[in-house]
Amino acid sequence: MSSGSSPRQLADQFAALLYPPRVADEDVDHAALVRGLGLGEELRRSTGANLPATDHAALAEAAVHLYNLLATRRSGSMPKIAVSGLLRLGRPGWLMTRRLLLRGTLGTEAVGPLLESLPPHCGLGLLQVCLSGPKPPSKQLLPWVEPLAKKLCSRPLDEVVPFFLELEAEQDSLAPVLGAALRHDSLLQELQQGLESPQGDPAAVWDLSAICIRHLEASTLVPTLANALLHPAIPTSAQRITQLARTAGPGNTAAIKTLQQIIRRGAAATIPACIAALAQLSWPGTGRLAARLHCKSKRLARALAVVASQLPPAAYQQYLHHLPEAERPVLEAGVVRASSRVQPAFVQARTRTDRTLPKESQRQLQSTFSAQHGPFPDAWQAVPEPATGPIRTQRGSGLLSRLLPTKKNSLADLLERSHSPRDKSLPGSELRNAALTGRTLTNLNLSGSYLEQTQIIRTNFSGMDFSNATFLEADFTGCTF
Repeated sequence: MSSGSSPRQLADQFAALLYPPRVADEDVDHAALVRGLGLGEELRRSTGANLPATDHAALAEAAVHLYNLLATRRSGSMPKIAVSGLLRLGRPGWLMTRRLLLRGTLGTEAVGPLLESLPPHCGLGLLQVCLSGPKPPSKQLLPWVEPLAKKLCSRPLDEVVPFFLELEAEQDSLAPVLGAALRHDSLLQELQQGLESPQGDPAAVWDLSAICIRHLEASTLVPTLANALLHPAIPTSAQRITQLARTAGPGNTAAIKTLQQIIRRGAAATIPACIAALAQLSWPGTGRLAARLHCKSKRLARALAVVASQLPPAAYQQYLHHLPEAERPVLEAGVVRASSRVQPAFVQARTRTDRTLPKESQRQLQSTFSAQHGPFPDAWQAVPEPATGPIRTQRGSGLLSRLLPTKKNSLADLLERSHSPRDKSLPGSELRNAALTGRTLTNLNLSGSYLEQTQIIRTNFSGMDFSNATFLEADFTGCTF
């Protein structure tokens, strides 16, 4: 196989070589065929971060082929060859190996020696799927998992970085038990020294360090990471600003100060990202600062309107309050314009039925939709307003909040009271014409519920019961289940 084969070609070659058309009584040496694929470097190279979805699917398919082969041919050198290939295939192969172990098809005594000859991230990945499943490791795996974790987690930073890159590519969270083992003084010191005295490209060092620190939840290193972002050799990009906010978490003083310094540098391209990051860090002055920056230039005002559409209600309210009165309709129209790029039909339908917008905001919105989606009807307020909805709003709240009608059901009431509701039984609930962003819903019984024209963005669902629920024009964007 050539070194330039794609994951799709790799999966197709597996299928063709492992299950070839054959005549009666023909004997096929599957072990020789697998060896001929040159699994080693090819598979390791293919499991890099940022693979297209089609390549991930191809690697998962290749893992299924190897799993089927190992499940049916357990003699000779086949287990060693097949398991070595599975462990190099990234998460799909790790999951298949875990399944083989739990079923007893593969013994731990066969996997241990193989891991000695493989890069450490292969063993760490297998431990990750063994320790982060819905149930704790079975009793037969625990005596094997614990010493293996202790051994692999003591490896130097450069040997475990590929494992963190795998987690990042899969958008996976580090298993708590594995995280505690990896968060030892030696590894943390390596990370700190690398940020303070980077070897090689400082920007690349910063990017890798941010990924490692976030997955390790090493909060003691966030000030070092934040200060390093001000290094003159590290270009300040929106992606790195977002990465810092994700790593730091709400209320981190060092990250907030760094973002304020970046804003003071005056680079217009990074200011909107800084405002979004400050809101993510729950800095109480985010809206006031956004309003001050809004008034500096029309170009910046347009960019900040896009950010404002994603701000928490309190920050948006503060932003609107500190703007000159003449600028408020411009901001409101800009927010709706930005939102309409994501969900044009939903936003236009809600603005048609809203009766609380000031006349100047109505004029701005009519201009917006005349240019982008056709003119509003003359009687744009004549459409009957829905009688039910998810969230009760107070007078004077943000524009998008006013576009949502009043609530009449228990789920809506719960979402109004709590940003992250959990452990409630609300069967048969209704949610209509709602827009929810950045929520966390845990252990809610929503069996038989009805969700209509609802947009849910970047929301985490865990332990949910949606049995017999109905979803009509409900969009889930960037959510995890």
